[in-house]
Amino acid sequence: MKLVPLTSISPSHFEALRKCALQVVLERTFPQGGLPPTVYMLVGTLIHRVAEQAFKESPANQVELERIWLRVADDFEAQLSKRASTAPIAPLRYSVPNFAVRRALFLRTWKYRTPSHEHKNDCSTQGGAEKVLADDTGQVSGKADLILRTSSGWVIKDFKSGQVIDSVTGEIKPEYASQLKLYAALYKHTYKEFPSKLLLVDATGEEIEVPFTPEECVGLLTEARQLLAAVNQGVADGQVEQLATPTPEQCGWCRSRAMCPVYIGQIRLDPDSAPSDLMGALVSHKIFGDRLQLVLELGSTRRQLMSVGIVSKRLSAQLTSITGGEILVCNARPAANRLTFTATDITCAVPVGGCGVS
Repeated sequence: MKLVPLTSISPSHFEALRKCALQVVLERTFPQGGLPPTVYMLVGTLIHRVAEQAFKESPANQVELERIWLRVADDFEAQLSKRASTAPIAPLRYSVPNFAVRRALFLRTWKYRTPSHEHKNDCSTQGGAEKVLADDTGQVSGKADLILRTSSGWVIKDFKSGQVIDSVTGEIKPEYASQLKLYAALYKHTYKEFPSKLLLVDATGEEIEVPFTPEECVGLLTEARQLLAAVNQGVADGQVEQLATPTPEQCGWCRSRAMCPVYIGQIRLDPDSAPSDLMGALVSHKIFGDRLQLVLELGSTRRQLMSVGIVSKRLSAQLTSITGGEILVCNARPAANRLTFTATDITCAVPVGGCGVS
């Protein structure tokens, strides 16, 4: 497997690189080879975009907020319709479970605020939306969602569509805190001053401040540079396995696992090591109305997947596009015997090693 070294690391990928460097390297090496986005990822992206736009426009009431939603959603779904991997999912209201409830919850819980000069895009060189920040080498760089000038100084804001607070620790999720602190370090590197405040904005418009010190921000920037150098050295030396940190939780969320030689190797040795995935050569693929039956064979063992409803159409399209080789079906629900699986809303089928894994 020929991996491509990373040219840079973004603050949004820093924690991912810490957890499993191989995942990030695979994503960069094979940008079109990962699992297709799930319906929940897509609705999360939509909510993020609506929240970001609403924060910029400061709607005064729900009618104005609904107009923003419709405008952003129409544009987003038009983009989805143009891509083969996401076209079957558009429009989202037909493919996302409880889409109307999610939309209504967003509209009902949005925190309205009175527009002020402090919350308008600053047209100076230091402020604005989607502002690119980088160190002098360009090795650490990324786009901050929004940088604003306030009476107390410059504020960096980042929008999140999911939970900002960890449900177990009750603290801000570390990946979000690290991301903003890296932006603060890059801001200092570019403009010779630290921002006065770092804020996360959740899907309701609620602002959560991320406390920081200049020392920890600079320390994270140093660590990011060192991590990038170490990962690229591993890529140059061909140390693929050393770049991986496989755990059931980490691998279960990884969108590059169909290309990962470590993950695929584990399944070959122990198919039960992948709790919600099944792999093998295609034996049969049948459609009965809105029902799909799929049989895969790995070694001498056959495993069956059953699906009902809209996911059957999506799976059938994915299976039809795969020609030869083994197939990895991800995010299915296994029966107790682990020989029969049921498709879920996020089940998908992809070729194993479509980009070089054997």
